[in-house]
Amino acid sequence: MAMPTGPWTYSSSRNTAYLWHKAKTQGRWKKQIGEASSSYDDIITKEGKNAIIMAMGCVFFHIDLDAFFASVEILDNPQYKDKPLIIGTPGPRNVASTCSYEARKYGVHSAMPMTTALRLCPNAICIPGRYSRYSEKSKEVMKIIKDFAPGFLQVSIDEAFLDLTGMERIYPLPGRAAKELKRKIAEETGLTVSIGVATS
Repeated sequence: MAMPTGPWTYSSSRNTAYLWHKAKTQGRWKKQIGEASSSYDDIITKEGKNAIIMAMGCVFFHIDLDAFFASVEILDNPQYKDKPLIIGTPGPRNVASTCSYEARKYGVHSAMPMTTALRLCPNAICIPGRYSRYSEKSKEVMKIIKDFAPGFLQVSIDEAFLDLTGMERIYPLPGRAAKELKRKIAEETGLTVSIGVATS
């Protein structure tokens, strides 16, 4: 039979080993949170008040490859670096699959009609997509994510979720873990990702 919880439980447990251990554990987490706040100001998420929730509860990563198709083209063709690049073929019925960040500065975005995109950015470089190549690079990235933690779910060619719940002994600081995953992906594939960290 389960013991009821609430004020009665707390009152009757006062000064017991249970509460002493709990206070000691909370103190250890508070110390770790303080160290995280001072030592990891530049990591993905602020390890402040939410750090204890994320370290002791649910932790989810939302991972998105940055300007994926364009980034693959720039990786394979360095001459496109720092230039406005649109993945798409000019034509009144065609749309931009994606574009580089340089093209986005002009207001170009995914699914925009090519006529509009070229009116906004007339000096853009336009190339047709190579979807078999994008699929190949996607598989490389997704394997790294899948190997990082078991709770892996791919939702598109350039997007995935990762559940790190229960892995606080391996990844005690979610923001630091996200930074490590970003580093591994960049080093092994040449591509960059954005990672959002949340508790639900």
